[in-house]
Amino acid sequence: MEHFVDSYGSFPFLEKYFSGKFQIEFTKESNFYIYKRNLLPESERKFTLPVLNYTNLLIQPTEPLISDFSTTYLLLLFNNPLVLFPDSEIQCFCDFPISLSFFLQNDRRLVTHIDMLNLSKTKLALYGDSHKGIVCRLWKTEISTEPVSQTLFETGCLELSVVNTSSVRAILTKSVFDFSFIQIFFKGNECKAKARIRVISDQFAETEFLTPSDISETTQSIDLIPTKILSKSKFLMEFGL
Repeated sequence: MEHFVDSYGSFPFLEKYFSGKFQIEFTKESNFYIYKRNLLPESERKFTLPVLNYTNLLIQPTEPLISDFSTTYLLLLFNNPLVLFPDSEIQCFCDFPISLSFFLQNDRRLVTHIDMLNLSKTKLALYGDSHKGIVCRLWKTEISTEPVSQTLFETGCLELSVVNTSSVRAILTKSVFDFSFIQIFFKGNECKAKARIRVISDQFAETEFLTPSDISETTQSIDLIPTKILSKSKFLMEFGL
């Protein structure tokens, strides 16, 4: 039996799931399952799983990790710079990349993460110089005054609160976040997060993730990075705006 997937959520455990972008299968072989995932039209991954009383497959948007590179920093590059006057505040929106994660839940409601994939393009960029800079996942985006449209399984909507606490005009061309602390909420075929950018001067800013507005009837995604409570959530942009 197979199931067509056109949203995030929890689905009964079946042999096959497919969408226009991926296909996953669970084939039982004696005391284990062979898990196979295909990214359409090519690319395949296969491994074995123990046979447990699986009841559900969870498909969720998760932190924008890159499978073959270790970084928890996201650099949003704005196509149109944002001009901020002294002591001003702007509420706006943009899209951001996600990873797509698959979890198995058993009859005891224990959840296991089994796979993660990136359907959006992954690019890297250096923020800062070659000695003290950090490597980030790069994402080019447009700032909007209204919630932005999303691409299912690839992007979400980021609500931004941008505050210029300095006494000078600042021009914001980019922002860098530590997405270890992102809180992603989803409902149906949409997902969202919220962040704040506090401009300290025309060269420095502080960023952090917040809990999104209006999360009623939404579900919070499972964290792939569980250490966020052990460290500081704010990131200091010290290599320019």
